Amino acid sequence: MKIGNVLLILLLFVIAHGLRAQNIERILETHYAAHTQDFWDQVRTVTVEGAWFKGNERTTYTLHAKRPNKILLKGMWQGEPYTEAFDGQVAWTVAPWTKVGKPQLMLTHEQEMITHLFDYGSAIPRDAVLEYKGKVKEEGIYMYWLTELREEVQYDYFVDVEKHYLRKVNRRETLGDEIELLTKTYDIFKQFGGVTFPTVIWIKTEEAEREFVFDDLVVGDGISNDIFKQPTQ
Repeated sequence: MKIGNVLLILLLFVIAHGLRAQNIERILETHYAAHTQDFWDQVRTVTVEGAWFKGNERTTYTLHAKRPNKILLKGMWQGEPYTEAFDGQVAWTVAPWTKVGKPQLMLTHEQEMITHLFDYGSAIPRDAVLEYKGKVKEEGIYMYWLTELREEVQYDYFVDVEKHYLRKVNRRETLGDEIELLTKTYDIFKQFGGVTFPTVIWIKTEEAEREFVFDDLVVGDGISNDIFKQPTQ
């Protein structure tokens, strides 16, 4: 191949790469604006009131979240109290469905569910190294498809072309010869005091699926670290 042809191919590659980068930048700019991300980046604590569904079972809950990754979910299930929490290192639960009656460590799929429940605005990190895969259509909605590879975990992000909201995230983690898949979908976006947030979230793993509804949200309420710690008994 002639040197001139090689240089032309390299030039076209550089131009194409630059256009893809500009495309991603434009997508993220409108996406973060739709999610009021500048506000969410300043939020340290959140309290949410809502309900979650598992099959035909419905239970109300209160959710507390604190940066960087602490979360606690508590409420009543079939007339009995339950708590699910992650203190940043340990995921634990006290719940009637465990039939144990005392605090215990969560199973792996339970931990995946609780630790990926809440997002401070968009689930796409500001520092994510993304690849643009094109446009796809699901359930009548056109979406931008972006991917991120973080160590052994691949994330697929699907952003609404028209409204710019994040509609779905697929998280694939390679564990030896197995791949663990978690899918999270977002719907019915509303504003709480000028802050945009999805009020319906579905989380699905290989072992479980739950639907969460957010009815009310309070930010910056100064939550103590102590509430996330596993009780001694």
